[in-house]
Amino acid sequence: MRVSVAGFGSRIAPPHVLNGLRTLDPASDLIYLGSGKWILALLKPSSERRIQASRMLDRLDQEIKHGTSRSAESIRQRARFALLVYAGYQVIDTYEIQGDPDSSIVHDYARALWMLRHKSEAEQMRDAIESAEKRQAQEAARKDLMDEGRHKDAWRYAFTRSHAVTRNDNHLGQIVPSGRIRHTLKKDAA
Repeated sequence: MRVSVAGFGSRIAPPHVLNGLRTLDPASDLIYLGSGKWILALLKPSSERRIQASRMLDRLDQEIKHGTSRSAESIRQRARFALLVYAGYQVIDTYEIQGDPDSSIVHDYARALWMLRHKSEAEQMRDAIESAEKRQAQEAARKDLMDEGRHKDAWRYAFTRSHAVTRNDNHLGQIVPSGRIRHTLKKDAA
């Protein structure tokens, strides 16, 4: 039984993405939770998941009754998630996407399935750690590039007279401001 996505927001995954996922695994689905969050899940009902989802909903109910610091959207997303688990969905991955999902999700899922079939658990763990470290390094580099203070420092460094890019010394040790080395021809004194 697939869950009707009508109660989970106004967005539905594009047909080409859903078709790509379902060619890999007919039980797969991509469901929108709200605020740009999408869940890649497999429909595999089990009584264990229903019990787990019931507990999640009970905790959420208690949290609401006793007051919570969470936003209304966060509570809605958690409730939707719990309802999906209750319906029998097993969450594979979550994605935060601005705009519509694209085929990169299908490629990620195909890669994950291939790795599951062909790599040992230790190799998968090593790859996951390397991937996480790479993502952290990329995020740190992105934040560093976005830092306005770093921009100002780089600008000052590049255009100070002692480090100017256009500065060039000729073989006599003279500074040539144009960036070209000027050669003088010596005429024979004959």
